[in-house]
Amino acid sequence: MTSTYKPFELCSGCWQYNYEYVGPLLADDYNDFSICANFDFGAEQFFSGLQIIIVCKKDEEDLKDLVVSEYSDTTDDEASIASDGDSDTSSTSSDDSSNGQDHATSGSQDSRDSDLPLCTVVYEIVDNSDCNWSAITIRSRPAQTMDDGTYRILYEHIEPTSSATSLFLFLNANKSFRGVLKRTASGMACNLRVRTGIAARGVRILPPPPRQPRFANPPPEILRLIFAASTDDRMYVPWRTTLIAFGLVCRAWALAISMIYEDFSRGHSGTPRPDPLLLAKALRLNPTYGRAIRQFTPSHFPHRQEESYQQREESIVTILEMATRVKDLTVTDTLNGLQDKLVRALCACTEVQRFHLDSMLPRERPSRYRLTLPDIVQCVAHWPRLRSLAAYGFGSSNFDSAQSVEGERTPNPAPPSCEMQKLHLQAGDARDSDLLRLASSSFSSLTALALVNVTGLTNAGVRTLLAAIAPNIVSLTFVKCSFSRKDPGEERAIDATINQMRNIQELRVDGDVFSELVFTRYEKDPSKPRHGVIKLAKVPAGTTTSQFLTVLRHTNWKRIELLRGFDELELRGRAFAIAAEEGIELMD
Repeated sequence: MTSTYKPFELCSGCWQYNYEYVGPLLADDYNDFSICANFDFGAEQFFSGLQIIIVCKKDEEDLKDLVVSEYSDTTDDEASIASDGDSDTSSTSSDDSSNGQDHATSGSQDSRDSDLPLCTVVYEIVDNSDCNWSAITIRSRPAQTMDDGTYRILYEHIEPTSSATSLFLFLNANKSFRGVLKRTASGMACNLRVRTGIAARGVRILPPPPRQPRFANPPPEILRLIFAASTDDRMYVPWRTTLIAFGLVCRAWALAISMIYEDFSRGHSGTPRPDPLLLAKALRLNPTYGRAIRQFTPSHFPHRQEESYQQREESIVTILEMATRVKDLTVTDTLNGLQDKLVRALCACTEVQRFHLDSMLPRERPSRYRLTLPDIVQCVAHWPRLRSLAAYGFGSSNFDSAQSVEGERTPNPAPPSCEMQKLHLQAGDARDSDLLRLASSSFSSLTALALVNVTGLTNAGVRTLLAAIAPNIVSLTFVKCSFSRKDPGEERAIDATINQMRNIQELRVDGDVFSELVFTRYEKDPSKPRHGVIKLAKVPAGTTTSQFLTVLRHTNWKRIELLRGFDELELRGRAFAIAAEEGIELMD
């Protein structure tokens, strides 16, 4: 975090502004530091050169052996070349002159011959130790400090303005800026060498105010960097209040406050989460900030005792109405009577990439409305960038409450145009037509499909879906599902399409949705190694018979997990022996 100090007034009406920061490069060396100086807006016209002086108090006992020198990792030859090429500058360090009183050399004659004064920048190194730590720090001082005879010069550098208008010095002290633990009474010491950025100090020299250009707002990219640095710094607890107040003072900077709205889950620094009632009110007054929201979930706004559920739910829907550019979106159940407004708000969020429906309340609670699969399909039709959808607990398509929303729909809504990669439906009622419509635009992109405890689907509908996505599916899960068949002879959907799933890596199924054909039809290719994992629970009777031993020699599955799949111990032993021969990982 950058810190600034009170500026110093210089001759001719110029001003010196000092700042300090920590360099971005991490280092193990505790003693390095840097100084940066710049003449801005033509301030160099008022001076013959820039003089950097580093001092310490003569009577400071702990600093009596302090030495400051220029940092260099070059060879002797390289150092000499650098010195020859820099003939217009002059520097003196404490290890080059015992008294440090030779402030000028022949290399700085140009600045001495000029009628203009030197711009003198003074830094004092002070002892910053306490009972446990031994450390130093560096602080800016006015040029008049040199008139006091109580200081010892540690380092001096002169740069003529004819040579450059900026200066960057890499220096080194023989004491630590980051601090080292002192020896304890027992004689033990710990260095705690934590990698940190080097200490850095800077100074800007500005001309008299009439010669300074009018302040212009930095571009939005710079503003966002400033706000990002503030929001990420956990040491500055009241950052939210400070930034909002700052935005009110300087309205031209207020656009950077959008950083606060992007994601309410981070950057709180221990402060309370936003009040949804107040946030909704603020967004009504300024909808622009609503469009800055990129991640949204009701869990960002915990319930407060002083607000009613009705107020909270209305506020959350209002926030969603403004968050039209949200990308990562999570919603839950809403109150009856708000479902139409909620669905319209979701449809307006046209940049959604990840959608998560999380229903935590009992299905039978009458005051709550749970989004149905038709509701979700209607919303997805407005989300062309959607890549992942997970719905944990969705309502029945046949509930009367669902019909009220359906009545608000367009008679022939546009089909989805997104290309989803992941689809997870759990704990809800679905119809074949809705499921196929939901996935219709993702047949060639869907790589992961999970149906868990989903009712209402038929075997024929699931087979149609699997046939469409089989070439690209990588992960497939059917758990606690039962797909109705017209007659017992109808082939199961997974059995009928498993031979088309050549990219499958994981198949997890249970119950009556599969048979031994998931092994035999997923046949090993002699020219390729086995791959993929199959996890089976509630294995139907007759799946693991003596025929299963032959299946093991020809199936393409690399790993087979059977939950209580063997009734006969002898068969189990023979199966494990064959699996070991074939290089198959068999588990039960």
